[in-house]
Amino acid sequence: MNTKKIALNDNVLSCLISETGDKPVLMFLHGAGSTNEVWQAQWLYFKDRAKVIIPDLPGHGGSSGNSHDDIDTYANTVVELADKLHLEKFILIGHSMGGAIAQRIAILHPELLAGLVLVATGAKLKVMPQVFSAIETDYKQYVGLASTFSMSTSADRQTRSAFENILSHAQSQAAYNDFTACNRFDAMDRIGTIKTKTLIIAGDKDMMTPVKYALYLNQKIKDSRLETINDAGHMVMMEKPGEVNKAIERFAL
Repeated sequence: MNTKKIALNDNVLSCLISETGDKPVLMFLHGAGSTNEVWQAQWLYFKDRAKVIIPDLPGHGGSSGNSHDDIDTYANTVVELADKLHLEKFILIGHSMGGAIAQRIAILHPELLAGLVLVATGAKLKVMPQVFSAIETDYKQYVGLASTFSMSTSADRQTRSAFENILSHAQSQAAYNDFTACNRFDAMDRIGTIKTKTLIIAGDKDMMTPVKYALYLNQKIKDSRLETINDAGHMVMMEKPGEVNKAIERFAL
């Protein structure tokens, strides 16, 4: 994989950046307590046909710096990354917490975006108290809990193991901070101001961000369309990569 280190003011971000793709520019943002590895299937599918950028957020994966407990700080980092890479217009694709970050950028910096893809996310992301207690007391228990609630019962063992492996190598403090950021996030009063053309992707078996979250986004964002993926949970892009890739392709390419 084409991993590059991008030095920003406060962090050095580890980013997958494709060499052969040109336009459009697709930037993918991972969710809470995870890394850019969750987008591996999307990287493999798009890297030769688009300019693909998939960062590890600060304090995650190969990136330096500290994780954050608020969405705006992450959003500022992504905007700084876009400026550093001289991106004029790009399509921003965010999963879960990454979708919250993407919403903030669409609200505050719409001039940067050629499109917005919101995957398994919502305008408000309340977190179950059990998640915080599991991270604090037994991180291994949290990994099992996250796997159970983040994937549908039809997810195959290989995909589930890959997700658990990503989580098990993450920092517990990053997961705690990320979920705190999610818990504080609330864009319900401003989501209707998004004018960027938007694709919303939801798994019909998602227990973390149920389909009703996606329906709300679709209702409030005027230039949006919703694609629901059957037999998929919160990690829809890992469980059903082919269907998610085709949905993004129809929207972006």
